[in-house]
Parts: sequence; structure tokens; C-alpha cells
Amino acid sequence: MIRKAAWLAALVVGSTALAEEHRVTVDPSRPGCGIQHAIDRMKAGDRLVLPAGTVTLRRSLRPIGGTEIVGSNTVLTVPKKPAVIDVATVPEKGATTIELKNVAAMAIDV
Repeated sequence: MIRKAAWLAALVVGSTALAEEHRVTVDPSRPGCGIQHAIDRMKAGDRLVLPAGTVTLRRSLRPIGGTEIVGSNTVLTVPKKPAVIDVATVPEKGATTIELKNVAAMAIDV
């Protein structure tokens, strides 16, 4: 029984050796920073290793089932969406002022 269990453990470990480990070089000029491109090249059982650091994504990532995405000290963020401000009236062409609604939540950095 011990031999059978050892053989089964070796089989399971051996089957994971067929999977590939992909490493990503982050490219901030791309919407997915190159991560989606790496994901698209993966197959079930593969692992994607993200570099340490903060990565700001400008698009969603679509992982593939059966794959693993890991990183050590890796933070994925999305940019803050700009605030939407309601305009009370549509200004006429050439207007130099705009009347706003709901200004209570608005903050202006100067």
C-alpha cells in the first residue's frame, strides 16, 4: 500500500511538470500592461508570475480556467475614474462660466 501511495504522489507531481511557468515584463504603454497577452498564451495548468510592484491596468483581465496567476509583493490597480459633474444648464458657445449642480461632493485642488 505504501508503494502504491508513493507512486500515485509521483504521478501527481510528475503531471504538474508538464505545465509551463510564464513571467511577465510589465509594459505600461499597453492597456493590460502585457499581462493579458501573457494570459492569452497560457494553457490549463500553467502559472503566470507577475513581478513585484504596483501595476495600473487600463482594462479588465480575462484569466483562463485552470491557470494560476501569482505575484510576490504585486499590486494590481485600476485608475480612478474622473468625477462626473452635473451641469445645471448647457452653456452657450463662447460662454465663460458654467452653472453646476451637486457641488457639495466636489473638491477642487489648487
